[in-house]
Parts: sequence; structure tokens; C-alpha cells
Amino acid sequence: MHPILFKLLVCFVLSFACSANVFADYPAAYVGKAELRDIAVSPDGTALVLLKTGHQDDIVQKFGWDEIMVEDSATGDTRLEIKQTYTYYSKSVNWLYDWVSWPFDDTILSSAVEFTVSGDKFKSRSVFLTINPETGEKKVLAASRKRNLDKELDSPKLIASDAERREVTLAIHKKASVELVSINVDTGRQRLLDTANSRTLTWLLDDSMRPVMRIEKSKSGGLHQYYSSQDGGRNWTLRFQHDPLNEGFYPVSYSSKNNKFIVVSRPADAEHAGLYEFDLHTGQFGKQLFSDSEYDLSSARKRRGSDDLLYSALWKDKLEKHWFTPEDAKLGRAIDSALPDEANWSVFDMSLHGQAWVIYVSSPINPGAYYVLRNDLKRLRKISDARPHIDLSTTSMPRRVDYQTAEGLALRGYFTPSTRSPGHAPLIVMPHGGPVSRDVMDWDGWAQYFAHRGYAVFQPQFRGSGGFGQTFERLGHGEWGRAMQQDIADGVHALEQAGLVSPDQPRSIVGASYGGYAALAAATMTPDAYQCAISYAGVSDLPRMLRQYDPSDAVDAFVRNIWTQRMNNGRDDETELWHRSPISYIEYLKAPVFLIHGTEDEIVHMDQTTAFYDAAVQAGKQAQILLLDHTGHQIYSDDTNTDLLVAMNAFLVQCMPPAPKTPTTNGANLP
Repeated sequence: MHPILFKLLVCFVLSFACSANVFADYPAAYVGKAELRDIAVSPDGTALVLLKTGHQDDIVQKFGWDEIMVEDSATGDTRLEIKQTYTYYSKSVNWLYDWVSWPFDDTILSSAVEFTVSGDKFKSRSVFLTINPETGEKKVLAASRKRNLDKELDSPKLIASDAERREVTLAIHKKASVELVSINVDTGRQRLLDTANSRTLTWLLDDSMRPVMRIEKSKSGGLHQYYSSQDGGRNWTLRFQHDPLNEGFYPVSYSSKNNKFIVVSRPADAEHAGLYEFDLHTGQFGKQLFSDSEYDLSSARKRRGSDDLLYSALWKDKLEKHWFTPEDAKLGRAIDSALPDEANWSVFDMSLHGQAWVIYVSSPINPGAYYVLRNDLKRLRKISDARPHIDLSTTSMPRRVDYQTAEGLALRGYFTPSTRSPGHAPLIVMPHGGPVSRDVMDWDGWAQYFAHRGYAVFQPQFRGSGGFGQTFERLGHGEWGRAMQQDIADGVHALEQAGLVSPDQPRSIVGASYGGYAALAAATMTPDAYQCAISYAGVSDLPRMLRQYDPSDAVDAFVRNIWTQRMNNGRDDETELWHRSPISYIEYLKAPVFLIHGTEDEIVHMDQTTAFYDAAVQAGKQAQILLLDHTGHQIYSDDTNTDLLVAMNAFLVQCMPPAPKTPTTNGANLP
């Protein structure tokens, strides 16, 4: 049977457990495809377009044709509904949409994969199309060649739009390149603006729709490289490069008046990431527009259709904002007062002149919902929950746990109690990746699913984590397998001292990327500490990872130096690094380990996992391995994330069974 048809049949059989009228406890509800996947507001703010996951007979489909709806932004009344019929075995054409955008009053834009079924023949192609918001009429403006379903498709990416010219600019993937193309939405006429290599991520354009910045991945995938052009894309010069896993550099807006970008970043001499002017042609930071004295800035938002800044945002425990005008600050405070104290929110989209804002609201105990604010009506209306099949009364409210290391370093972590048996559940320690990353007090699908299944979850913010400033990051340099590992253990001890867990409770450690390294290090260097260990894309052999970079290549050498600094404080000593590699302690491993890796990981190569697995099996240890096809270091696919959570849960149930549900348990979250 064809794999697509097999997916469809499996989903149909299983979907009776996924009725829209029944609250869900399956992994897809927590991390899978959301019910409402994208939303955009019309330029005049009076209407919304919604992209929703397809249903059949009121049942959510893991793999089903999507629905597009247009509704009144004030009342929620439906103006247009585009549904698709489920004709899997007869001749049909159906669509899976990637996103929606509404740049012109009379035109909605979208990108989709078009599936054609005719007899026993199955073909697909990537298309870029317009949708008439009044009639629903679709017009394809650009499309790839039709391919068999086993071929991967790259969807066009929307770069910019120009209402005056009635043009949209797209990044379109070709066989070995990416083209930047402007298309007139009325005539379909195309203009080629630039052609770049297949590693190109995006472009930024000036007010005349000419490319001024191009962002590419390096050959190794470890760096983002920023190129500038002063002649509309004919010639490009490399100006800046950074490590996206460990450093932030996020363009917010560009002004052609002074040829400056506004970026969220941290210059080398700054303690915290802030909002800065940046001259791409010189590669130099300029004026600082905003910075916090304690935390790194994480994002910023500008107004639609202008370069004026709306707010900048940073994570303390929850998301906080700095507004750039008193009027917007007043409106922001009004939204804060209308939402629960634990809520985090951000502007998802806005109309051309700010009459309507679409905001996304989430919290540690709520996976998120979309609201629309009509400024002219002074009304905040809920549009839809992103994941309505989760019973919010059974989610678990995490708490911050403050603790100190032996040398007095102040640290924090987030503890999520089990909803089945608070205080008596087995513990999952879940260190984050990066290591220059962090956890926050917001929705975490993994943590909430495990808490629902009967586990307590602890997420330590060890030294070297991101978000707390450069000094705290540098405390982690050279401390892989040393102080950073002890910080995790100290956090677990703090839980015991606080009475949140008992010393005799079973515990496992689960992590991805650097968190995977920490999990393997804990299982091999402290073999009695954990009952089970799971590593996704974890580093097991530090010297092997450095050897994947060619020191004679300038870009590879740059990336290699970053990792050498973080792993060993700049000392290029393979012997020292070997002794902090989990694979070197394989003989001490006691706990069963589950090793997972994507076959297309450019950051941590797959041989980090296969080598550890082979060594474990050869040493007679308990090890399982799962290799995910067509998966890189980050998991972008909701379906892959769901499959991963299913596999981890199955391993944990056998290795460390969850707490049984007690008759009096109503969940760890207060109503």
C-alpha cells in the first residue's frame, strides 16, 4: 500500500479516540499539529483568515486536508469557508497549506503542497497561490514540477510584499539554488532579483523591493552568514557571521534612509543582548536602543508597513515587554490586566495602521490561544485555542526552584509536579540543549505530557545557559562534564531539600543536543544516579565532534573555535576532552539508554549516536537506538516530534513506570 494511503487509513482508524468532544491524553495533542496553525489579519483590520487542521466527521486528522476560513474580526462571523472533500481513491486534487498572509485588501496569499490522485498514480507539487477573500477562488502564481510522493518538496517562502506595485517577493527552491523572485499578483509577471546557493535562508529588502541582505548557512551548517549588497543584488560581500545555536542576531527592520538595520544581538563588549542599530556594509554595531540590566533581550516587534518599533521583549521567568511609545504601553498594560497572571503574550499579526492586533497567548498550563484586539472597539475577543483537545484542568503548573552550588553560585530550575501523584512520582530530569539556551515559564509540550503520564519533571538552568548575560554563559566554558554536570545534580538535591521529591524516588534523565550530552554524561560518569537515560542528538565523543570541522577552512575553523571555547575554555587538547566524553566511560554504564538521532543532522553528526550505541552493545550494556530519516538537528515537523514523544514514553514506561493515578488526584493545577 502507498505510504500516504497507509497514513490516512491509520489516522482514520485511530481518530475515533481523538474526537473533538473528548479531551486527549495522546502525544499529538501536546506537540503534534495544532488545530489552528496560522492566522492573518486583513490590511484594514476588519477580517481574519484562519488556517485550520482538517477534520472529517468532527474528527481531527493527523494527516488530512486543511481548511481555510475568513471571519469578521469583530464578531467572529464566518464570511468564507474553504473545505476539502476526502476522496482518497478516486481522481482528486487536494491541498496541505503551509501558511497564510493577507497583504492586499482583495488578496490572500498562501503556500501549499498540492496532491493529485488519479487511479493508482500519486503526484505532488509545491505551489504559491492567491485566494480571493470574497469568493474563495484560487490562482496558482508559481509551482514546482509534479513529483512522486516519496520526493521531498521545498515550499516557496514569502519574503516581502508591496501594495503599491501589487507584487510579492518569494524565495523559490530550485535543484541546486534558491531564486529570489517578485511576482505581480494580478498578471503573474515575474522578475528575478537574485540567485543564490541552496544553503540560502532568506533575504531582506529595502523600500524599493531591492535585496540588501542575504542570509546563508555555512557549508557545515554551523554558522549563519550575512551578506550585503549595495547594487540591488548584483554583488554581495560577506559582512558578518554567527553561531545560531549559541548567539543571537535577529534583524527586526531596515531603514533605507540611513542604511541601518535594527537587530536584537549582543556585541562582543556587551554584557546582555539588546536592541541595536547595525550597519551591514561595515559590519559594525551602532547606537543601543534598549537593553535590560539583568536579562538578554529575546525579540522585538515593529509596526506593520513601517519601521517604527512597537516593543522589545525578554524572558525573566515569564515574558516581559518594553514599549516604545506611552500609548502602546498603556494598551499593553490593558491587555496584561485582561489575561491571567501566568500568561505570556505577543503580537502575532497586525493590520496596516494598527486598528487590529492578533495576539498569541500561552502559559505554563495553557498551550496557547489566539485573540484579536480591535482598538476602535476596545474589545479583546478570543478566536480559537491552538490545542483545544487538552483538558486544561489536568495540566500541571510548574514552580521556580532557587538553589545554590557549593561555591555559592545562584541558580534556578523549573519543577513540574506529576498530575497523577504529586509528591510521589518518578522524576525526569530534563536539561536543555545549546548549551546557550534556557527554559522559561511557558508551555512545554514534553514536560506537560510527561507530567500527565505520571512523572515529575525538573528543568535546571545550569551555568553556561543563555538569557542571563555573557558572564553567566562564560561560567560554563570548559565545564562540560564538570561544574555544569554538578549544577544539574545540585538542582536535584535542592528538590529533595524542598520536599518536592524524596531521595528514594526513581529518576531518569532526558535531553536533546547539549541536553543529550548531559544525559549520557550523567549515565556514565555518575552511573548510580539515574535509572534510565534518553539522548536525542547528544554528543558522546567531544574530540570526534571537533574533528568534523576542517581547521584549514576559514568558516570551519571559526565554528571549531567556538566549540573549543565552550567545551574546554579554548584549550585544544583531545586527551582532556576524551576524558570528559561519555563514550570513554562506557564500561561504567548501568542504566538502560535510548539513543535517538536524525540522519541529516549537520550540527551533531549521527556518528556521535551510532558510535556510542556500538560501544554500549559491545560492552554488554542495555541500549536502544532510533534513527529518524530526513531529520536534522532541530525538529521542525510536528509529526516527527509526536513520533519522538511516543517512542520516549514507550521506553520510559518499561524502564521507569510512571506513578499510578490516585483516586483523589484532580491534577496539579488549580482551577
